[in-house]
Amino acid sequence: MSLRYFAIACSVFALGCPELSRQGSDSPDDAGAHRVELAIPVRGRVRPYLMLVVDKSGSMNDSASAESTTTKWDDLVAAFADPSSGFLTTSRDQLHFGLTLFPSSMACDPGRIVVPLSTYRHNADQVVSRLASTVPEGGTPTSLSLQVAATDPRLVDAEPEHPRFVMLLTDGVPNCNPSPENQARCDICNADPSTCFDLSQNGCAPTFGTDPIEPCAIWEEASKGSACLDETGLVETIAGLRRSGIFTFVIGFGDALGTEGERTLNAAAEAGGAARDGVTKYYKASAGIELRSALDMIAESMYLPCWLRLDPPPANEDVAVALYDFGTATLTLLTKGVDWTFRQSSGLEEIELRGSTCDLLNTTEPNRFELRLSYVAKQ
Repeated sequence: MSLRYFAIACSVFALGCPELSRQGSDSPDDAGAHRVELAIPVRGRVRPYLMLVVDKSGSMNDSASAESTTTKWDDLVAAFADPSSGFLTTSRDQLHFGLTLFPSSMACDPGRIVVPLSTYRHNADQVVSRLASTVPEGGTPTSLSLQVAATDPRLVDAEPEHPRFVMLLTDGVPNCNPSPENQARCDICNADPSTCFDLSQNGCAPTFGTDPIEPCAIWEEASKGSACLDETGLVETIAGLRRSGIFTFVIGFGDALGTEGERTLNAAAEAGGAARDGVTKYYKASAGIELRSALDMIAESMYLPCWLRLDPPPANEDVAVALYDFGTATLTLLTKGVDWTFRQSSGLEEIELRGSTCDLLNTTEPNRFELRLSYVAKQ
């Protein structure tokens, strides 16, 4: 049996890197199935890295809803930067921040890391300053901007004491599409501008220019919801982050996402490994106060996120989970449904520790406890 999957839990929050208990792990049991046994040291309290990937496209100058008298960008700045209750204010002692803004120009240029991730506390102040001084403009090159954010050294290299997260906040669909298929549409459009508006030919308006006056940046049509969306690219990019041990939270801001936008963000949230339970998988905020609430919920899930991914997944729900206390040399079997459960959005691939057990793992001194699991792997 391959041992590659035991590195995955290194990204699990209060938990450390798993070590394989060799007993029965390399040979099948009587039924021909392989039994997996894990011993995972509990690190205790950790301080995650959080890269904010924020959409500053032109539509952020609009209001979040018809009832609002402020712009979405004003609401965003208030939710993040309010000196008494803003997310950056209240979370600066629990998280290390970085900021990527997109696009970096008027059109489809990928975003830039404007505040790199750092362990310095004043990084939160730099993020506040950059948000407050930004003027929204341009399109929505979401997948390319996430790829830029992923180049931050703190996201590239896993550090056991710093779990890695990305928070994507956008008010629209990824309407800058760098795919070869869309570039082919752009080539046709550039050769014959009359085809740019012919939705019957392309099925959508190609949008992948570096200047809004170029034929391949048809913002007039894109703004009507007919842009060639980069849905596949967005989902694949976020799935790649997840495979690297980086969880992505997705926030959709405003009430103008539409059916395509909701479908795209739901798929992105599920790919990121931090999807919400229920029909809407991403964090939906139709007003400034809802955005602040979404940020609070995300913060809470990062402070107490006792998740553990089981790869390969178990063959059935018969999983034994126990907690060994090195201080008292005692092993306590944890009760399913009380101390732990399978995460609803993941089938049998992830478990979540609950209640006082999760609290204990987040507040204990390092290396006091070890989490032990035993199950038959799915063939």
